[in-house]
Amino acid sequence: LADESPVPNQLDGQLEPAAEIISRDEMLARVMTAHPEIAEAIAGIDRARASIRRARAEPISDLDTGLSVQYDNATGNTFASVTAAFEIPVWDRNQGGIGEARADLRRAQAHVALVEQRLVAKFDVLYGRYLVAHNQVLRFRSTILPQTRETQELIGEGYRQGDLRFLDYLTAQRTFYQSNLRYLDVLQEYWRSLNLLNGLLLNESL
Repeated sequence: LADESPVPNQLDGQLEPAAEIISRDEMLARVMTAHPEIAEAIAGIDRARASIRRARAEPISDLDTGLSVQYDNATGNTFASVTAAFEIPVWDRNQGGIGEARADLRRAQAHVALVEQRLVAKFDVLYGRYLVAHNQVLRFRSTILPQTRETQELIGEGYRQGDLRFLDYLTAQRTFYQSNLRYLDVLQEYWRSLNLLNGLLLNESL
């Protein structure tokens, strides 16, 4: 029978991160520019400014109308009357509506500042996590892995020449493999921290 076991596919992508650290200022600028909460808060400012323009353009208050119906018992006639009233803006010029619109603008601006503060605080936590993970990756690549590899090779050579015990050789092997497994954990944490930073741009749950 032919072997029908699936052929493993080769995964595309890069496991090793770049040596350069992502700039905090550049990444924060992207968050503050593209984050949906910022865009929504700024839209509130735009709406408030539009309300101010509308209030200034409409100085006359709303027209109040009324309808009354009366019956005259003496003549048997029914009378209907319509009334209309509005304020003439001699001095006011809708200052009440303009003041309310300005108050809405101040609230919208304060909301933008609050959203920005909250996002910066969240960003700093995630960026700090990213920095720690990135530094751990560089430390493993530049120091820990080369040292454990060199130690393994030296002890292996000493064992083959009869200068070291087999237990020493096994210990060096185990240390080397454990360092590589730990490095994989460090890489996983690095990519997780980077994904959280990118998720902040998309307002994903963290």
